[in-house]
Amino acid sequence: MAALTAVDVEVSAARLRSGEVSDGEFDALYATTWQDVSARYWTPVDVATIAARWLTEAGAKRVLDVGSGVGKVCLIGAAITKATFVGIEQRFALVMAARAAAQVLNVERRTMFIHAEASISLMRGYSALYLFNPFGENLYSTAGQLDQRVTLGKERYCQDLSLVEEVLRLMPPGGRVVTYHGFGGRLPDNMDIAREEPIGSDVLRLWIKTERAAAGNFIETDGGLVHLPANLLERTAGGH
Repeated sequence: MAALTAVDVEVSAARLRSGEVSDGEFDALYATTWQDVSARYWTPVDVATIAARWLTEAGAKRVLDVGSGVGKVCLIGAAITKATFVGIEQRFALVMAARAAAQVLNVERRTMFIHAEASISLMRGYSALYLFNPFGENLYSTAGQLDQRVTLGKERYCQDLSLVEEVLRLMPPGGRVVTYHGFGGRLPDNMDIAREEPIGSDVLRLWIKTERAAAGNFIETDGGLVHLPANLLERTAGGH
């Protein structure tokens, strides 16, 4: 598919707000290499649209996408809301693709794409986070991975999950998290599901942090939510 013309892009940016842009049309912003893996790795347009609105409807001015890829969620969010969207992505080629697309869509002033691995310092301070199974690629076979240009594996997977779990623990009341295909880790059970919608290939969930103390954790699985009480986790850790 050829890249979008300037006229097409202007039409697409305007139509994003009314939900009239297909994934094929949006993905034409990118090189064929990234178009070809869109269905597996990038958030669909309709999912990104709902996620962006859920994350910003309470007034969040900045939204973080962990593992932002080519930036679809950030670009769509910046086009349809007034918030600034920040993406953290470990592959420099994807960061460059996202930045180029932001310029074409004229949303570069309200998007930022950071080339980095996940870290507490980069992820703290946001009241709105988007998580589309950002670390799942660590568990894929080599053939199933996007490429072999970054370090992947189970150790990296556990490390990154623990970082996000800590960020969620530290998030203040009122903080919002949207998950799609989960994120692989534990969400503290003082986060409530405010909205839940089957869409695309999974379920989109909006979690909102409450003021009550956490008494355990939720884990999102293919079969639904699992609640793990804190005392169960303590017994497991103690080997009883």
